[in-house]
Amino acid sequence: MVQKVLHDVNRTVGMIKKAENGEKIKLIEKPSEKRQQAWASQFPIDKVPSTFTQISMLKDDEGKWTLAAKPENAHTFAVHPSREDVSLYFDMMKNDHDETHVNEFKTQFAQKYYSVVAANPEKEANIFRSNASQDALDLISKVNAFKTKDNKILLVATIGDEKQKSVQINQSQWQRMWLADDKQDYKTHLAAILYSDVLAGKLEEMKRSISPDVEGTQLHEENEHREYHEEEKRQQQQMSNVPPIIKQYNDLKQKHPDALLLFRCGDFYETYKEDAVKASNILGITLTKHSKRMDEEGKPLKMAGFPYHALDTYLPKLIRAGERVAICDQLESPRQKTSQQEENKPEAKQEVKEVVSAQKEERHGMHR
Repeated sequence: MVQKVLHDVNRTVGMIKKAENGEKIKLIEKPSEKRQQAWASQFPIDKVPSTFTQISMLKDDEGKWTLAAKPENAHTFAVHPSREDVSLYFDMMKNDHDETHVNEFKTQFAQKYYSVVAANPEKEANIFRSNASQDALDLISKVNAFKTKDNKILLVATIGDEKQKSVQINQSQWQRMWLADDKQDYKTHLAAILYSDVLAGKLEEMKRSISPDVEGTQLHEENEHREYHEEEKRQQQQMSNVPPIIKQYNDLKQKHPDALLLFRCGDFYETYKEDAVKASNILGITLTKHSKRMDEEGKPLKMAGFPYHALDTYLPKLIRAGERVAICDQLESPRQKTSQQEENKPEAKQEVKEVVSAQKEERHGMHR
């Protein structure tokens, strides 16, 4: 009896090592009748799906064998089966040539671990998402994964406006992309892992660009807009302490008192004063107080902004929160503008070009 147990243990360990090294596993016999009966005795299991659209055994990033299964009309789950069950799974896949029996076994395998995860949610394995912060994920604007002619699998991401060099990914990561409920979301999280050094550098640049008077715990979405506004301030030729942009804001606010105003400033959309407080709370972006600009009450100007290319991400959040949003843009007249005038101009003229609300989308001509 002891010798049989030792034989089974050694055989299982050897098989797993071969599989981990990518070697073909050659087995001389399928699981014994007794072993199959012991397995079958666990079924049926109550309150588990009867059908699974995908069932796969693959490795996670730590090299552990992981079951990934997608119940019909439900999300994909992943879990680490026991070593004994991994051994049984590969025995059945390699040596049982009855396709009907194999499919029945795979369904039972998925049902067993579905019930395990249902009873112990903490046992679900995280193979589709990274630990990257939302700030880091927001920097990733595009991700593509593809196979080359020589069968290499590559992933390339655009971070900010910079297309990065392609990185090779392994078969397990490629397989997970097709198992994920949201392929694009998985590719974004995979890019966050593969380009973690690049993202860390970008986030550090953003952190250095924000002064100590930033409120909240999240990093601000932008890394240059504070410097942009301070440079504008230095160019002002007015005696008033209230910036021209705020005068424009106040004018447009009178025409759209129930709307949250988004001002396009260079590569960012900015909000000010009470709109900035609302945007910060709804979008989870950082609320800042400008160290040099003051509002009408002589207090540091409250601002909150995000990169212009993220408008399609943040605008729906504002609408779902019940806000009516007026999108403002700069209006220039090429015939009137000269380089000298541009150099002396403290603030570009802003106009409302579009108003969006939950009930309907209202499109305006330039509203003055």
